[in-house]
Amino acid sequence: MKRTFVALAVVTVTLLVGVGAAQADDRTCRGTIGSIHIDGNVIVPSGASCTLIGTRVDDNIEVDGGATLVARGVRIGGNIQTQDHRSVLVT
Repeated sequence: MKRTFVALAVVTVTLLVGVGAAQADDRTCRGTIGSIHIDGNVIVPSGASCTLIGTRVDDNIEVDGGATLVARGVRIGGNIQTQDHRSVLVT
């Protein structure tokens, strides 16, 4: 019985630590982000507006429902993912 409890505790702690680490590099954008390096995803939440100017994003840009993204001179290591967005402009 004790062995099962210890194993479950280790798995639970590992899962909690793993989830926190995966989300730690994400950056929520409301407003403007300039010429910086983001090691992770950029998330534009529902209804928000985000402008990226010369920004380097290692992973994805996620544009949620009703959100607006303007990206000028950006470098994206992943994809721009949208669903029900209001507007997306990439130049």
